[in-house]
Parts: sequence; structure tokens; C-alpha cells
Amino acid sequence: MKTCLNVVKLLVLFWAAGVQIAMASFVLKSDLESNEDVHITVKIYDGLKEDVLFTGPLDSGTRKVITTGYQGLALLSLEKGRVFPVIIGAGTFVVHINGRQALPSFTNSPENEFFYKLLTGSKPGPERYEFALLMIQAKKMLEQSQSIRTVQELKVMKEKYHVFVKDHYSQLRHSDMVRRLIAQYFMMHEYVDYHVRGEPATAIKARYKKAVLEGVGQWLHVLKPFIPAHEILNYCVSLYYRRSMVSLAHLLVKKFNQYAYCPGKPEKKVILPKDLAVVDSSGRNRGVLGDFVGKAVVSLVSDQCPVSKVETVFKARQLASGKEDGKIIVVPVGELTQGVLSMQRMLVKDNILFVKDPRCSGIEDVRLPFFPEGAVQK
Repeated sequence: MKTCLNVVKLLVLFWAAGVQIAMASFVLKSDLESNEDVHITVKIYDGLKEDVLFTGPLDSGTRKVITTGYQGLALLSLEKGRVFPVIIGAGTFVVHINGRQALPSFTNSPENEFFYKLLTGSKPGPERYEFALLMIQAKKMLEQSQSIRTVQELKVMKEKYHVFVKDHYSQLRHSDMVRRLIAQYFMMHEYVDYHVRGEPATAIKARYKKAVLEGVGQWLHVLKPFIPAHEILNYCVSLYYRRSMVSLAHLLVKKFNQYAYCPGKPEKKVILPKDLAVVDSSGRNRGVLGDFVGKAVVSLVSDQCPVSKVETVFKARQLASGKEDGKIIVVPVGELTQGVLSMQRMLVKDNILFVKDPRCSGIEDVRLPFFPEGAVQK
């Protein structure tokens, strides 16, 4: 970040730090005005996985000590405020929360001070921190990728991304940079002009899809030594599902079907009570599960399993395009979250309903996607 206005944009794009075994601790200290409290969330990373280390309120003038075995880059987000990186290393240090829009400051953390000077365009001291420097290198790579326009430029930049992540994965894995680099990698495909003189317009879309499919295959090759293939594919699929590009997400599932799952027991027997409550996406009661036996497809879905959501939405679209009034009944694996309910927004025809019943919370260890036939009690 060169200026205060640009700080947040860069901070959320790239961060990383090293990994050690020793426990670490840091203190969140509120230096806000006496009448200003804030809710804080601290996220940590392992490859493509994101987890919440801490979430909760931080009252003005108070401290929160967090001890963790995680060492790497955490993202600290303030409710109705900015997102900031914090490098968690060995030893204890203090993160001073100076406001929702103000940069944090640090006590006993020269590494974070060095990092923030680089991000804000200030000149750091003579001491060097390799993890911070690596992230500046990643920042430049992200910026450079925004200017590509030709297929050849795309090819060259994609290879740079592959080499960078592969060579530095041990440092990058405990940051959100693996996720962000892959997300930007696929965004690059949309900067490129795929038109070839003399070819029909349909060829542009076909060439774009082909490039995306090849990109997923390349990431599977690069990352499989470090990350399970189904996690890689689920993340790539999620990038398109979140943008409502369900057809392309389904194409990825179909192309790499051997990796298109979330772990669990395949074909596990599931029996669902017929009196489970069924609601629409707004929570309005629509009866019980037994009312739909023979007239709907049951789908088990998890908010943590993008391929299960993609395949369910795709099947709902197929049913909606048919002559019969087919419906999908979604049975959540775990809680019925807003992320699962939001599947309805992917559909033109409202032909999806949801089971909302505490008895479903016990469904687990099921390999997804799963459309169990005959699962409803007669």
C-alpha cells in the first residue's frame, strides 16, 4: 500500500509467514475511544483451508490473549471495518487496535512493523524478514497479472503462478495466498481476448472454457503433492459457483469427476423420517418430507462442499426444464446455513425446498454429492 486509501486493498490480497512448531501467543489490545467497542475475527490458513482462530467482542481499553500452535499469517477483520494481516511468529507481541479504519500498531513485533512499512510504502530498517519480502513478491505478481490481454501473455503468467506456488508452498500454506493466487489465476482468463479472425463468436466461449479446464488440470498437477485432489477441485469449483456460473462449475465437476467429492462413506445408507419439516428459502413451512415422496429428488448437501451445491443446483435446473413439475428437497449435512439456503438464488424457477429439522444434524460421514433414492420412510 502506497497510501492510506490503498492499504486495505493490498492487505487483503496477500500475506504469508513461516511455520515453526513452538507455541505462540499474541495480545489483541483495544486502543479505541472509551465509547467504541468492536467485534473482531481472526482467520488462519492451511493451504486452501480457512479456519477461525478467534471471534468475539473487544471492549474499549481491554486485552484478549490468544495462544496458538499456529504460526503464519492471520487475517484480522473488524466488524464494519477493515481487514488487516498479522504475522504470528515465535514469542509474545501486542496488536494495538486503533480503530475500524486505522492501521493497527505493534509492540514487540519488529517483523510486523517491517511488513507494514513495506505495505505502506515506507522505508524499512536494515533488518530483513523473508516472509514479508515473499509477500511483496506475490503482490507484484498479482498486480502484473491484471494487465494481460493475449493468450500468450496468459500462458506465460500462468506458468509463473505455477512455479511460484510450487517453489514457495511451504511458506505460503500458512497464509491466504494460495487461495488468492489461484482465484486471481482464474480471473486472468477473463482479461484475455480469445477471438480469432474468421471464427464464429461461439468459438470465443469454447476457447475460454477450454482454457479454464486446462487451468484446473494444471493446478491439480502442481498441488497434488501438497493438497488432496478433491480439496483442489472443490476450491476451483467454488470460485465459479460463488459467481453463479453454475454451468461452468458443473463442467469442471464433469471433467474431473474422479475428484468431485467430499470425503465420507460412499453409498452410505440414509433413512430419513417422513415427518421432517420442509421449508422454502425464506423459512416458510411447506409441509413434511413425506408429502413429497415420489414427486421430488432428495439431495444431501453441505455448505462446506461446493460440488454438492453445484450438482444440486444443476439437477434442479434440469428438473425445471422438463415437462413435469420436479422439485429438489435439500437435506443439509449439519446445520441449514444461509449458504445452503442461498442455492435458491441460482434458480429461475423456484423448485427447491429444504429440510429444517434438528433430527438432521446427526447426518454425517456421508460422501457428497449424494442423491439417495428411497431414503424417506414409507
